[in-house]
Amino acid sequence: MSNKPLLSKKRFVAEYFQEETDNMWVVFNALSKGRDVINLGMGFPDFASPDFLLVALGRVARDPSSHSISPSRGHPSLIQAICQLYSPVLRHDIEENEVISNFGADGILYIALRALIKPGDEVILLEPAFESYASLIELCGAIPVFVPFTPPHNTTGPSSTDEWRLDPTRLESAVSSSTSLLLLNNPNNPLGKSMSKEEIKIVADLCKRHNLLLLSDEVYEWMTYEGRELVRVAAVEGMWKRTVSVFSAGKMFSVTGWKLGWAVGPADLISRMEEVLKETAYCGCTPLQLAVGEGVKRVAGFMGTSEGYLCELRRDLERKRDTLFTALVEIGLSPIKPSGTYFMMMRIPRLMAILATADTSTESYDFTFVKWMIREVGLAVIPVTPFCGKQNTVIGDTLVRLCFAKKDSTLAAAIVKLKLMKEKLDKLS
Repeated sequence: MSNKPLLSKKRFVAEYFQEETDNMWVVFNALSKGRDVINLGMGFPDFASPDFLLVALGRVARDPSSHSISPSRGHPSLIQAICQLYSPVLRHDIEENEVISNFGADGILYIALRALIKPGDEVILLEPAFESYASLIELCGAIPVFVPFTPPHNTTGPSSTDEWRLDPTRLESAVSSSTSLLLLNNPNNPLGKSMSKEEIKIVADLCKRHNLLLLSDEVYEWMTYEGRELVRVAAVEGMWKRTVSVFSAGKMFSVTGWKLGWAVGPADLISRMEEVLKETAYCGCTPLQLAVGEGVKRVAGFMGTSEGYLCELRRDLERKRDTLFTALVEIGLSPIKPSGTYFMMMRIPRLMAILATADTSTESYDFTFVKWMIREVGLAVIPVTPFCGKQNTVIGDTLVRLCFAKKDSTLAAAIVKLKLMKEKLDKLS
């Protein structure tokens, strides 16, 4: 009798994937399990979510009318709150048929790609790019085309994400007759870069010149620092009609496990997404939509002021960013100060003693280094090469990503581990 599986993984799950690889989140969570490890790798806050949101969820959960199926685009109360919040920031009087909600920003991105591209299309990504983007594009039968931000020449000591720049010539050269869409992540994960007005104009002009659609993942929209405001590409003149912007309740309210996201864009593009949604997940969780709708309406009331939950969140995260960055500099490490998100990249030294511990000869150095950190230091971070295309893995090979959306006590304990790491590195040098 044959032991051949009835359905191969390649055929059943990912016939469009270029190759099968282990999921890095699974790999590093497994390595950390059962150890005394502080986790700055996973991108989730370990502090409390806002009370007003939890109170709202408790209230709607006790209401029997809250437990029925919502319209596929989302519950009207959530959709109306989204229109109220985003009309001013996107400089467009958003109608309810220009909004759609579903299971998390990842789910929304997949639905958007399914609706907006076709097999054989090319999709431009600015890298480093969130590691699921390329897989989602390939799952749709399309081809990811990577355009890297140009890193600074100086690779030692502290630096800033402002030193990572978009090269307009390189971006232009990535466009072909098969290019249909550009997938933007701003602020960028893992880089932590909030793009400048000039850089956003370069992207917008390219899309208009070549008649490209733009899918803008802006889930870290409220996490920009030092007085910066996010430059919204959909608000650039001529871009509304070709842009779908994606947002996240999990990031906004520090409830990443709720998996609720939404997209805002022109009615014709949102309508295409709804057709996909109706044949897949149909609708999101109604009680969560109702609670988040109350939360969105609440924060919308504070827009244009220096008060309210979102301003407090930004100030608190900026303080945590500064705490971690200052500590890393004082320890003698090489952090890259982010202008957005709650992630910070750090350069790592290439040491033969660590390279010798690689599990395979083809393992990237940042993977080897993170495994060494978990074993020898008890601190988990995330390697950066999975956020890069094959042609540009050298960009991430000596970089790791840390999450600073953590309690002060967690960060303090992590800083102790980072000091220990520096001592061990000095001995290996």
